[in-house]
Amino acid sequence: MPIPHVPTPPSPGDLPEHLVETVAVRGLRRLGVGTLPFTVASVITLTAMSAFVVMSPSVLPSQRDVGASEPTEMSATATDRTIATSTTAAPSKAQRSSAPATTAKSSSTSAAPTTSSEPSTGARAELASTRSEPTTTMPAPKSSTPGPKAPVSAGVLTCEDFTKQPEAQAAFDADPADRAGLDGDGDGLACEHLPGKPSAPTPPTRRIPSTEEILHPDTRLYGVHTPQAPFAMSEVDAFEKAAKKAPNTVLFFQNLAQDFPASAVAASWARGMFPMVTFEPIIQNSTTGQPKLADLANGLWDNYFRAWAEAAKAEGHPIGFRFGQEMNGNWYPWSDGKFGNYPGDFVLAWRHIHDLFAEVGADNVVWVWSINRIDNLPDKSLERVYPGGKYVDWIGVSGYLRTVPEGVEPTFDFTFGATLAKIKALAPTKLVMLTEVGAGTTEANRTAWMESFFAELLARPEIIGFNWFNDFKDGGDWRIQYSTATAAAFAKGVADERYGELAPET
Repeated sequence: MPIPHVPTPPSPGDLPEHLVETVAVRGLRRLGVGTLPFTVASVITLTAMSAFVVMSPSVLPSQRDVGASEPTEMSATATDRTIATSTTAAPSKAQRSSAPATTAKSSSTSAAPTTSSEPSTGARAELASTRSEPTTTMPAPKSSTPGPKAPVSAGVLTCEDFTKQPEAQAAFDADPADRAGLDGDGDGLACEHLPGKPSAPTPPTRRIPSTEEILHPDTRLYGVHTPQAPFAMSEVDAFEKAAKKAPNTVLFFQNLAQDFPASAVAASWARGMFPMVTFEPIIQNSTTGQPKLADLANGLWDNYFRAWAEAAKAEGHPIGFRFGQEMNGNWYPWSDGKFGNYPGDFVLAWRHIHDLFAEVGADNVVWVWSINRIDNLPDKSLERVYPGGKYVDWIGVSGYLRTVPEGVEPTFDFTFGATLAKIKALAPTKLVMLTEVGAGTTEANRTAWMESFFAELLARPEIIGFNWFNDFKDGGDWRIQYSTATAAAFAKGVADERYGELAPET
């Protein structure tokens, strides 16, 4: 650094007379003050000290500088912690065991601020979370193992919010219902085009039965419905563990807003389960109303059903098609004679769609006409909604043990007796599949009913099997995991060797 110009100091003789003779002046002269060497040395010392102060690490950038550069965990405010606490969904048990959670890009940063004067339910939850969480809480130490990131925003997530497929998968698995947009084809795999997608294990080779073998199976069908199966096989694993036996059939639901579920059908057979699609003729989340049965009968949806039938035919393996279940009731938009449908419309719609499948050649589809048990309905007739023998392969029945009147035993006949008698009179040669089954009320009623259910089921050759509704419905818990006693009663029933493998490994 150049030395600044220093003017020549005055000589002792130039000092004012009143300072010359003072003790202070004489002391300063002895130290060299006022001389050129002393002045130069002083300037150099001050310059060096200034540079040291400027470069010292003890001078920290402001909080604004920290935010403008790379943020740190320690700079998070109480508001940041509130958002992270209230919007990040807890990973499932399977996720916790498979991969550690990290953080995905938030989609909420670009969202427009709300103008509501009252906080929403989610906002109130965030405020409650802020009050309950001390602001001095230290962040958990970071895992040294990289893994899929968990979402930090409750906003609408898209695949653009992620860079790796496992990150998107973790976000989808945490909340499949609210983040369905990450899974465009409904196969349970999120953002499949992103890099990092793990390769699927090679499924075992199985001998899948022909459609004719399915129509008259050598073994009893033992099926299950769970909230996400066959997309989330972890639910089937949990059910199988409680039942101590793998199911050979799986029941799942679809509607007009979805294409043919090719991946679900393939996943079902890969696990040795016959896929039974319950097809509900509605448009999910429609804001413009629902189609009427007459719309289907008059061909307004022919393009959709033709494409579905062609995809089913291309898939090749047997597929159960349970169209418009429980149409003899009065609670669904496709109920015959209800909600703008005229009596007889259901039969016309069923026959029209069946004929369309036949034209396409989708003869691997098993048509399951599935009614609700009749004893709890005001109209117990079935002829009014039956399409006819040549249009139906199996007759299905939904039957749940919901209440048990005083003095009545919770038995199979109490639930299904009246309905099975009506079916025998209507279609005596048809095989019956109990397509939705569940037992509620008390634990004692559940276990007693299960004992009767399995005994009668095997004693009736016209009944080829059942699907257990292992889910929550109408405020009830129908899962066999409801209690240890319930699971044990169910496991005892399906332990019979007549519930065998449908598609054994080869």
